[in-house]
Amino acid sequence: SISVQSIGAGDGAIDSMPCDYDADPFEIGLKGSAAAEILRALDSDDIELIFNGGASATLLRDQNCSSHSFVIMPYRL
Repeated sequence: SISVQSIGAGDGAIDSMPCDYDADPFEIGLKGSAAAEILRALDSDDIELIFNGGASATLLRDQNCSSHSFVIMPYRL
């Protein structure tokens, strides 16, 4: 599963969802509003997130439409 934690003002929130992932766990910090905007633009239930570690950019794309890709840079945790 993938877990998401909001650490902004207030108490924050934690959520998780199933995903296909078979490597070692790691943490990455992303700007929530930027990630949400990308997910709205992709408008798909099948999103592919491609990581190259917690300090590298993350590639997001619709698994069914590889012509639309977005890159988001991480925050240091």
